Amino acid sequence: MIYTIPRYPVHLIDVVQVADGSRVTIRPTLPQDMELQRRFFRSLTAESRYCRFMTQLNELPESLAEHFASIDYRSHLALLAEVFEGGRETMIGEARYVVDARDPHICEFAVAVADNWQASGIARTLLDRLERQAALSGVRSMVADTLLTNAPMIGLARHLGYAVRLSREGPELARLEKHLNPSAAPRSVRPLAAPEHVTAAHEQTDEREKTMTVKSNNPETMVLHAGPRALEQKMAALECGVAATSAP
Repeated sequence: MIYTIPRYPVHLIDVVQVADGSRVTIRPTLPQDMELQRRFFRSLTAESRYCRFMTQLNELPESLAEHFASIDYRSHLALLAEVFEGGRETMIGEARYVVDARDPHICEFAVAVADNWQASGIARTLLDRLERQAALSGVRSMVADTLLTNAPMIGLARHLGYAVRLSREGPELARLEKHLNPSAAPRSVRPLAAPEHVTAAHEQTDEREKTMTVKSNNPETMVLHAGPRALEQKMAALECGVAATSAP
């Protein structure tokens, strides 16, 4: 099977090291990641699912799974974090934003991290990259609603500079909002430091963005053809699960 992906933001692909020494791949999602998303959803505890979706879900609805996989990398961007265990991809976190259809300067974001990978800095890393890409795309404000009882998410948001107030959507919700710096440039994230514990929040192209062709007979195996040698080295690491260092 061949997927052709226009404007794939290859500069957002990287391999980072968490506090315990594990290497985690950060990359934008791909169309064939739907099953990866389903397995990630099933790996979350009931509490984490509720914090993420603010409703009780035992399985990821098909319509939502399709929505998660249908992104254009501009008005809808999703980044995932994954590790390779025994040659198999395991998704351990994700963050995404969707631009408001009425106001292109505002986007709503969401983030979730697998329970056994919380307190490792992954949520902060995903959000940092998401914010920078949103700013480059012309977004000026990122917002989200989360449960007032979700203290870890509120604590992380405050640490990252988000204003926290009561939401108009319901008395049990907090509204998170951050005004972005339009001059913020993408950067490579170094080994993750001070960890945080996080459960979840409710939901420009430059010369490095290229058309990417993904060839795959197995939806969970991909060969990516795009970009300079630095990207090829990163993707070789991604495919094989080997160590890689972040580009400066």
